[in-house]
Amino acid sequence: MAKRRVRAHNLVYVLAGMSAVLTIALLVGWTLLLLADEAFNSIPVMVVGIVSYGVVLLSLAALVAFFVRERRELARQVTFLDSVSHELKTPLASLLLELDTLERPDLTDAQREGLRASMRDDVARLASFIDDVLQASRVVHGQRSYSVDHVELATVLSRCADDISRRRNTERALIAIEVRPGLGFDSDPVALETIARNLIDNAVKYSPHGGAVRVAAGPSGRTITLTVSDQGIGIPKEHLSRVTERFFRVPSAAVSQRPGTGLGLFVVAGLVRSLGGTLTIDSRGPDQGTTVIVSLPRDQHPSDDPSSTA
Repeated sequence: MAKRRVRAHNLVYVLAGMSAVLTIALLVGWTLLLLADEAFNSIPVMVVGIVSYGVVLLSLAALVAFFVRERRELARQVTFLDSVSHELKTPLASLLLELDTLERPDLTDAQREGLRASMRDDVARLASFIDDVLQASRVVHGQRSYSVDHVELATVLSRCADDISRRRNTERALIAIEVRPGLGFDSDPVALETIARNLIDNAVKYSPHGGAVRVAAGPSGRTITLTVSDQGIGIPKEHLSRVTERFFRVPSAAVSQRPGTGLGLFVVAGLVRSLGGTLTIDSRGPDQGTTVIVSLPRDQHPSDDPSSTA
C-alpha cells in the first residue's frame, strides 16, 4: 500500500507537469496562429488543440479527485488521532487511580487483589491497542515476517474469548465457541490470533450489553472457515465495502459512542490477504447484526510477497 501511495503521488506530479506544459504550449501556439491569421484555416491544428485541451481537462479532473481523496484521508487521520488520545488516556487514568487506591492502608486483601486484576486488564487493553497500531503499520508497509506452526483453533479462540470477556466486562458464556476439539492447521499463530481477537472484540463491542456472540470454525474443502456473528448494531449496506479501510468508522451515533480507531478490520483484511485467505463481511442493515467469514487455506504456507498485503 505504501508503494501504491508513492506511485499515486508520482502520477499526480506527472499529470500536473503535463497540464502545465500543454497549457503553455497551447497558449503560445494559438497566439502565434491567431497573429498569423491561419488558426481557423487549419483543421489539423484545430484537432490537435481540441485533443490537447481534452487531456488538460482530464488531468485537472484527476488532480481534483486526488486532492478530494487526500482531504478525506486527512479527516480520517484526525479522527484516528482523537481516538488514539481517548484509547490511551482512559486506561492510563484508570491505572493512576488504581495505584493511588492501592496505597490506602485500610484495604482488605480481596480489595487489593481486585485492584490488581483491574490494573492487569488496563495494561492488557493498552497492549492490545498498541499491537493493533503496530500491525496496521506493518500491513501498510508490507513489513511482516511469518512463523508458520500448527495452530489448534479451539485453544486460540477460547483464549481470545476469555481475554475479551474479561476486558469488556461481559459474561464469558455469551461468547459461544463452536469448534471441534483438536481441529487445527498450519498457519501463522500470531496473525491468526490477531484476526480472531479483533473479530470477537468487534462483535462484543458493537453488541448491546448482554448480546450473544457466536464463533464457529470448521473445515470446508481445502480451507478452514472462521465465522463470527453477532446481534449488534449492524452495518448499513452503503458502508459494507468501506469498513476495511484504514481509519474508517461508520458515521453513526451508535458507532461514535463506542471507542475505536478504525484499524481493527483494516488489520484483519490485510492479515487475511497475506495468509492467502478471503474475508467476507455481511449485514442486513442497522440493528440487524453482522457476520464476518474468514476462509484460510489448510496446511499452506503464507505468502512471502509483501505486496500481497497491499
